[in-house]
Amino acid sequence: MISVVVPVYNASAQLPRCIESILAQTYEDFELLLLDDGSLDNSYEICKKYAGQDSRVHAFTHENAGVSATRNWGLSLAKGQYVEFADSDDYMRDNMMETLLSAMEAENADLVICGLTEVNPGGERRNLPRIRKTVAMENLEKEYPDIFECYLLNSPCNKLYRREKIQNGFPEDLSMGEDLLFNLEYMRHCSSVAFVPEALYFYECLDTGLVQKKRPDAIEIAQRLYLKSMEFKEEVHLGTLAETHISAIFLKFLFHGLSQCYSTEGMSSKEKKAVLKKWADNSHVRDALATAKMPEMKQRAAQFLMRHRMLTAMHLLMCLISGAKR
Repeated sequence: MISVVVPVYNASAQLPRCIESILAQTYEDFELLLLDDGSLDNSYEICKKYAGQDSRVHAFTHENAGVSATRNWGLSLAKGQYVEFADSDDYMRDNMMETLLSAMEAENADLVICGLTEVNPGGERRNLPRIRKTVAMENLEKEYPDIFECYLLNSPCNKLYRREKIQNGFPEDLSMGEDLLFNLEYMRHCSSVAFVPEALYFYECLDTGLVQKKRPDAIEIAQRLYLKSMEFKEEVHLGTLAETHISAIFLKFLFHGLSQCYSTEGMSSKEKKAVLKKWADNSHVRDALATAKMPEMKQRAAQFLMRHRMLTAMHLLMCLISGAKR
């Protein structure tokens, strides 16, 4: 049986679509755990309605605790041999469970990853695995960059897990990047990962995402994700290609955080320069600057200026970038 864990928070508009896509699955041996995280709308009433209509659906509610705590709560309630996650504003193809489970059993894999479709206001973008095979963890080095470049490890929702392999839940002290840390921790206990080439999950991209919000701790969180990713790289013996990509992701969030800092009203030029110098002096930033290959010209310029400690020029660049965003 598959346990499907769905955290729910103020999702009354999209929730029925999510639930209906799960109930329409061609694979029918599942339990659906709808976990209301203290919603202020009628989301929990919707959960209870579906629980009353289908014995596979179970509705629960608790005071607002955040998505990670709610997913961990779902893991404690799950009874299935396998676990799948979905977000309440997303949906899936009707053959997703059957396809992922078939791949897991056929390949004797510990994790199955499929592609996903990002649904944006301006259209759709498909993130597909470039790998169409099962990869043993000891052979992951060659495939690792492709996995990251497709952002296939950043979500728990396009995956099927073995419940017995989940040793640790989602970090509850993070509100950004917790999914990646959960997946990296899980993969430490895997022997192989299977990839399904189709995009079976639909991810609804909203303008209210955490990356778009101003976060005073964004760079600190990015550094933590960088260090955990590097630990994973060392533990499973990934090579320099993986380090290059992990470093690039760290610098991307670093520059994003600096840009947010520079666009903060009421912050003096002296204070902004102090923040810039703090991160330019950071040893982990220095390591990332030396190894990353940034994809965009603007990012490469920022990398060059920080790496060579041309902080006055970097300050002017950040002022220009933050001014252009206003």
